[in-house]
Amino acid sequence: MLVVSRTFVAINILTYVSSCPDWTATNHSIAEELEIPHPYQRKIAHQLVQAGFLVGLRGRTGGLKLARPPQEIRVGDVVTAIEESRSPRAGTKGAYDLTVLMDDANRKFIEILNEHSVADLARARPQKKRVSKEAARPSWKRSAKPQQAGAQLGSKR
Repeated sequence: MLVVSRTFVAINILTYVSSCPDWTATNHSIAEELEIPHPYQRKIAHQLVQAGFLVGLRGRTGGLKLARPPQEIRVGDVVTAIEESRSPRAGTKGAYDLTVLMDDANRKFIEILNEHSVADLARARPQKKRVSKEAARPSWKRSAKPQQAGAQLGSKR
């Protein structure tokens, strides 16, 4: 099985969200932390919500939370869910023996991955602390602090 970068991003999203147990992780904070484009992150997060690994919360305090404890989310299940969204194999006519062999190899690959959970992977990631709402905003959206009179550089009294 060829594991594409989308699968690695999905697993990283889950480990990041699991490192934020006391609050919801925003799409922006996830994209920034993982250094991936925001639209790409949202697309993968949507797949994870549809697969039942994440819960999306709307509103002012909205974001993403794990749908179940990280110990119960098996890595192989995540890989299977993300990879199943890809198109099925093409050009397998007359290659029955090879198809059976590849399916057997995929099953064993997933079995090995299912020996590990998102919690196992998240142990290496430090717990995230909640950041103030202002600090979580993109730098270009943050409000500029007004300077006090006389606090400008080069001013003399």
